[in-house]
Amino acid sequence: MHTRTDTNVLKTLQEIIMLNLLKLIYVFLGINMLGGGVALCTRMVTGQPFEAWVKNFLRFSLLFSSVGLILSISHTGITQLPTMLTVYLSGFAVYSWRKYGASDSWGPVVVLTTISVFCLQIVVVAAEVIGALAAHSLLGSNENHTPMGVLIGTVVLLFAFVSTISLKRIHQHPSAPVMHRAAR
Repeated sequence: MHTRTDTNVLKTLQEIIMLNLLKLIYVFLGINMLGGGVALCTRMVTGQPFEAWVKNFLRFSLLFSSVGLILSISHTGITQLPTMLTVYLSGFAVYSWRKYGASDSWGPVVVLTTISVFCLQIVVVAAEVIGALAAHSLLGSNENHTPMGVLIGTVVLLFAFVSTISLKRIHQHPSAPVMHRAAR
């Protein structure tokens, strides 16, 4: 015979297991998103074809953001706003990617939106790491906002650097028409 306390403990245990499983999926998606983003930005900066990497990156980015929003439903944190912005910006990046398949004139928009999504995701991941370190008292008090300020400044510089070089490269090396057919 199960008592009410046993049922509550079992339910709590199931919730903890599901939450940890969701966090594990979140970490897996984050690692794949960051890896795809680094590969994509590297290809954009070097002027190599990047069309095949855009889809992969945007898929993992959107999944990562969606799971992050699900995890932050019960509490409002510092990562909620960048995560929501990333979801909206990912939608525009997908739209611009589809338009880029039809016309080269959308190339700069694809570059800027994709790099913006990547930079916002870096902020989200780093804020999660900073929050985890602060929660374990490894970074100091929670009132110290210096690491987050340095992080945001670094990401803005990264965005400016990568987007400037990528926009120059996209005009120097326009994509082959074969890539446009693959994007549709």
